[in-house]
Amino acid sequence: MEKLTARQRLLCLFDDGKFEEIGALIQQRHLLNKNKDFSGDGVITAYGTINGRKVFAFSQDSNFLGGTSGAEHCKKIARLIDLARENKCPIVGILDSGGARIQEGVLSIEYTALVARKWSEISGYIPNITLVCGACAGGSAYISSISDFNIIVENQGYIFLTGPKVIEKVLNEKVSFEELGGASVHSFLTGVSNQTATNDLDGITKIQQILSYLPQWCKGNLSYSDYPISKRDTLPVLNTFLPEEEKSAYDIKKIINYIIDADSFFEIHPDYATSMVVGFARMGNQPIGIIANNPFFMSGSIDYMGCKKAARFMEICDAYNIAIIFLADSPGILPGKDQEVAGILGSGGRYFQSQAVATNPKITLILRKLIGGSYGFMGPKMMGTDLNFAWPQAQIAVVGSDAALEIIFSKEIKNSKNPTKALAEKIEAYKQHFLNPYMAASQGFIDKVIMPDQTRITLLKALKSLQNKVVTKLDKRRNIGSMG
Repeated sequence: MEKLTARQRLLCLFDDGKFEEIGALIQQRHLLNKNKDFSGDGVITAYGTINGRKVFAFSQDSNFLGGTSGAEHCKKIARLIDLARENKCPIVGILDSGGARIQEGVLSIEYTALVARKWSEISGYIPNITLVCGACAGGSAYISSISDFNIIVENQGYIFLTGPKVIEKVLNEKVSFEELGGASVHSFLTGVSNQTATNDLDGITKIQQILSYLPQWCKGNLSYSDYPISKRDTLPVLNTFLPEEEKSAYDIKKIINYIIDADSFFEIHPDYATSMVVGFARMGNQPIGIIANNPFFMSGSIDYMGCKKAARFMEICDAYNIAIIFLADSPGILPGKDQEVAGILGSGGRYFQSQAVATNPKITLILRKLIGGSYGFMGPKMMGTDLNFAWPQAQIAVVGSDAALEIIFSKEIKNSKNPTKALAEKIEAYKQHFLNPYMAASQGFIDKVIMPDQTRITLLKALKSLQNKVVTKLDKRRNIGSMG
């Protein structure tokens, strides 16, 4: 499919291809009164409906001076942001811009800063989504990085602060657009893009899907209808789903798709930090967020990238009061020098804080194991989670049996008359006393141990019980985040 024009993208975005354009007669400053072919200064600003809901959107036009952002171009976008904020409606930015317009000097970079400030102000207030359809540098690149959701079109969209030509000129280093800021970089390595689209139309479809899970603004109601829970929500397949070998891998996405409403899972960051899965879904018609360990990758261990991914998704769900369900199965935090140097403390700290201050409904289900540091990352009671459940085979402990026996009973086992028998006895005793959910349940940290086939029914009831949750926050200016 060929690259669409700026106007075609908006026609595809809005219902029935209809929208109301504003600012169409605005011209670039030095063209005023000289050119009757009004350009709108390289950006189309408009409003219309998406699935019947009012949305504001702008689309940059790379056919006009490379889509660069001059003063009038930026003022149009800034005004559109104000309209979206004042009317409590989502806003979409379709980016295709070479950055600040050189010909306008300081005016260009000053008004680019205005757009960045206004885009930052709406963070967590109204949903904001960007779609990168071309080579975007400078201001447009920054907008994409601070959006709630950012989608990039593969082999067409690129995000970077300084382009390949500037890098070659300044550093004498040749680098391609793809290597510098393509989909492979930002979807797999940096996480700046939440989704990769195959073309413009696919990216627009993803925007429409994301909006379907979100309210109009942070205090708006989520759109869903009541759902009657019945025996049909029992899932016998889950009773035998987990591998018999407790260290065997399985894909958590299969469990997710069993317990949610059919075909409702929309994964966020599918290619980034794959041992952690986050995304939107529906349960009983209600939009929810899911944060899950995936034992299919690194046994479900939590690394610094997974912490960043989960923390940001938690913040988004909390901002728009979307309930979170944690699906926990992790052997712990991934150890090693690489993780420490990469900043596991900073990104882990941000994830802890995002959970601790979140006031949206939170539910945890421990499937197979939750060992050591991973316990704190996956919605424990003391992090403010409302309801915690576990399957009967769930293992909850500071360390696994092998490590525990090595630390606590190594001398006793070594000095016994029959070390093999002593080891087996200690393992069994450790499992009986620690590696099960009942110790946690006896202390009130697990609310209920449930059979796997009752998972969907239990979660549906939990979600219903928390629909009117209200928490009074501390009266303060803001949180101060970690370096993660």
